[in-house]
Amino acid sequence: MVHVQTTVYDSQGYFSMEENRAESILQKASVRLQRDKLLDGSTFLKNHGYAEGDRDFTFISKNTIENAQVAVLWYIVKNHAQVMLSCREGLYLGVIERLSTDRGKIEFKFVPDTKYSS
Repeated sequence: MVHVQTTVYDSQGYFSMEENRAESILQKASVRLQRDKLLDGSTFLKNHGYAEGDRDFTFISKNTIENAQVAVLWYIVKNHAQVMLSCREGLYLGVIERLSTDRGKIEFKFVPDTKYSS
């Protein structure tokens, strides 16, 4: 299950769905890498590490989502800058960057800012 909730009280600020685990992507991450070209033609790489904000999650619904539920998620995306998201990876504060619907299924990309628990 995936739960999205606004950070401040809003009567329409809660959405949940069952994710399609086979199609959802939760293990995508990258490190902060700086690449500089040196005068001798070689390259200098500096690894600045990894943070939860370097990840992003793509969730796809398992079942068909009713239009009323889709409207709630659209409302949250349009009216709230940040949301809380709970999923099998943990509890996060972040932003829904992209949201799309196709044939009753929802797909959205979540970019976390802070991880609160596992």
